[in-house]
Amino acid sequence: MNEKLRQAVFLRDNYECRNCGVKEWLIPHHIIPKRRGGKDELDNLIILCDKCHEMVHQGANAFIGFWVKHFREVIKSINKKNKNFQKKLGI
Repeated sequence: MNEKLRQAVFLRDNYECRNCGVKEWLIPHHIIPKRRGGKDELDNLIILCDKCHEMVHQGANAFIGFWVKHFREVIKSINKKNKNFQKKLGI
C-alpha cells in the first residue's frame, strides 16, 4: 500500500485501534486479505493495534467472521460520514 493511503487510514481511524481504542503499536489491516482478493483501498483497510491484529490472524473462523462483519459496518459508517475524505486527500 502506498504511503498516502496508509496515512489516510490512520487519519480516518483517528490514530487508534478500531477494536479496543489503543493509540500505540498500530497496524493497517486488510479486512479482506490480499490473498483472497482484497485490495489496497480505504474501504478494505482498518487500523488495529498489534494485539488485536494478532488475535484476528490467530482467531477461530467464527471470530474472524465476526470481525469481517463488524469492520465492514464500521467502515461503511466512517465512509458515509467522510464521503469527501478521499477526494480531499486526492486518493
